[in-house]
Amino acid sequence: MYKLLGLDWIQNSYGDEDSKRDWFIHTHRYGSSNEIKLLFTQGKPISCVQSSTNESEFYIYCYSEGTDVIGYITVKINPSDHRQHMGLHYCSFEMVTNDDNSQNISIIKKDQLDSIEGEGALMLPLQNEDVGNMFTLVYMDWDVLLVQDGKESKGAPIVDYTQDYVESILKLQ
Repeated sequence: MYKLLGLDWIQNSYGDEDSKRDWFIHTHRYGSSNEIKLLFTQGKPISCVQSSTNESEFYIYCYSEGTDVIGYITVKINPSDHRQHMGLHYCSFEMVTNDDNSQNISIIKKDQLDSIEGEGALMLPLQNEDVGNMFTLVYMDWDVLLVQDGKESKGAPIVDYTQDYVESILKLQ
């Protein structure tokens, strides 16, 4: 972010007034859809943006052909499959696939991104448990994924001080 701001300053101070900056300044863009699939299946952190039209869908960007277009993979939250751990809510996420079970890679022009994207987020995997594709979300405003009554939303972390939780903390001492 600071690097891009510095480049903007240099361009504004020394650059040609008619030149146009055409850099991608949204969330991280991965090298390929295969890289995204590998991170997803291995349970690694993933940068994404929420859909502007469907709060259960998130887009993960990747490079595609050409410099004026961006590829993206859609993942969906399954709030009925969720867990709570240390105040964070984790849900299973599923990649949207084609009928033949191959990855569905959508393509969009850079200047149309604002029409599909909502808030940026970081998908963080549930660690130390034998579960597949369970992630929580930390949004750009530091809110997190919340699941209540089988529906996802966002808000501040909620710590559940149940007897089991207190006993697990006491065992660590």
